[in-house]
Amino acid sequence: MTADSCHCRKGRQGERVEMSLIGSTARKKAFTLVELLLVFATIALLAAIAIPNFIRARSTARHDTELDKVRQIDGMKMQWALEHTNELDEFLAQAPWGKIAYQIPKSIQLDSNAVVLLKLSPRKTFEELSHFFDTNLPATFKVASVQFGKRMQASLISDPDTLKIIPLENEIQPVSYTSDTTWSWHISARQPGKYWLHLKLEILVTMDGKDLPYPIEAYQDFIVVEATKGQRVWRFVEAHWEWIASAVAIPVICLLARALYNRWKKWREKKEEENRPAIGFNVPQAEKEKKD
Repeated sequence: MTADSCHCRKGRQGERVEMSLIGSTARKKAFTLVELLLVFATIALLAAIAIPNFIRARSTARHDTELDKVRQIDGMKMQWALEHTNELDEFLAQAPWGKIAYQIPKSIQLDSNAVVLLKLSPRKTFEELSHFFDTNLPATFKVASVQFGKRMQASLISDPDTLKIIPLENEIQPVSYTSDTTWSWHISARQPGKYWLHLKLEILVTMDGKDLPYPIEAYQDFIVVEATKGQRVWRFVEAHWEWIASAVAIPVICLLARALYNRWKKWREKKEEENRPAIGFNVPQAEKEKKD
């Protein structure tokens, strides 16, 4: 063996050792699957904790902002009312009286809409107004006497994160002294629970030639509404029970018919074996004759 060949072999072995060292260091630097899964699980856990808190904080901040705006509006209204106390007293002393009736459902299903109805009449009695409502429904029905003006606004207010309210008519309407005025809303629940509804009826008065009317509260009420889970499956069964019964009954009848047929077939084969005549000797008797 020559010196050149030995030198070549040693060089190749050195290269292999160096490559193996580089591969081992590269393996040590890479992440394993378990480590990656732990990192992803940690990130998912932190996101599951942080995102609901962020959404809750944003909702709380928005709610506080809306409350501040309402307080500012109430303060401005109070200041305006103090400046025009005599004019408001004169208007309320001359404002006519009428009767209202309204109906609000006690419970709402999550997968359906409910209707809230309010009627104002300057001439009808409470009994005549009640004919426009179905008092047999599980709903809150109330009547009251209120003062009214030429323009009135009816509002139905709740937390927008829990109840969705859609007015079916314009909330600001002109009021007639001879005919009825109607307001109605569609309400739907976003999540189950018990929530407050604020019904407010206001007279819009324009004074000092201003375009912005001043609302005078004529009536308000707070009603509790319960949102419950819907019964989609039960309503689907009620609507399509013929198809469901057919889909269930046909396989059951086929299985019963097959089971009865198999039992009848076994019974028939058993009867045929019993009625079949014996041919030759049976096995035990043949064995006995061979032994003898």
